[in-house]
Amino acid sequence: MSAVVLSAGCIDVNYYGTEPAPSSNQSNNQRIETPQSSGIASDAKIGQGATIGNNVTIESGVSIGQGAVIESGAKIGQNSKVGQGAVVKSNAVIGKNAVIGQGAVIMPNAVVPDGSRVSQGAIVY
Repeated sequence: MSAVVLSAGCIDVNYYGTEPAPSSNQSNNQRIETPQSSGIASDAKIGQGATIGNNVTIESGVSIGQGAVIESGAKIGQNSKVGQGAVVKSNAVIGKNAVIGQGAVIMPNAVVPDGSRVSQGAIVY
């Protein structure tokens, strides 16, 4: 499988990509399949129905909202929040302590600097 799709609830991902990762993690009837070559911090929180592509980096303290999409090659910096239904396109970079509003779209290769706030529904090029 090339992406993570969470079936229910919110989970704590319990592995980081530099360590051997299980092919799936089951906890309270929730399931996550490991994307290829992705590094997901052990304390990251990923909401119901979120999709995580291959070669994604999700650093410590990150929260991904319900139904959000993180496409291949994207990087989400420490303590950042990605809102419900937001889309982070391929190879986009979200800096540390950033907040991406609900339904916002971060276009391919865009860079959101550390500490930035992106409004709900905004498009960042």
